[in-house]
Amino acid sequence: KTSVDLSGTSYADLDVLAAIQAASRQIDLACDRRFWKDTVDSTRYYTADSSAFCRIDDVADVTTVTLDMDGDGTYETTWTENTDFTFLPLNAETDGWPRTGLNVAVGNYLPSAPRAVRLVGKHGWDAVPSPIETATTLLAACRSGRDSAERIAATDQFSCVTNLVFR
Repeated sequence: KTSVDLSGTSYADLDVLAAIQAASRQIDLACDRRFWKDTVDSTRYYTADSSAFCRIDDVADVTTVTLDMDGDGTYETTWTENTDFTFLPLNAETDGWPRTGLNVAVGNYLPSAPRAVRLVGKHGWDAVPSPIETATTLLAACRSGRDSAERIAATDQFSCVTNLVFR
């Protein structure tokens, strides 16, 4: 409300909320990821990129990683982080990023069958990155009819939001 000079008012609360939600979803679509964390565990399935690596959706908290080693639909093998695999990028949690890949430990391999990797956890980001919050606020202000000379200043990490308001 501050960005659109509506501090201390309540008549436009629903409009402001709608603009923020629309701006947030537009940024999610442009970046091809979402910047919030699930509140409950969900199960997702993946096909390994190779016997040593599997890309996964952004995940903040992992409960289990299980494998269907023979493609029969039964996930008979449970893996342990830092024993059977490591998450990538390394140091993601420390840097405020989600995990986006599994890297297999020496001596193990990922099955090649489709959907052979099952991951249960809370997907998304632990916290909304500051540049995304700023971009959402500015885009919502633009959607609310407010003009700003300073649109969206994206960092290299979040270049997906650069000039988003001009699309």
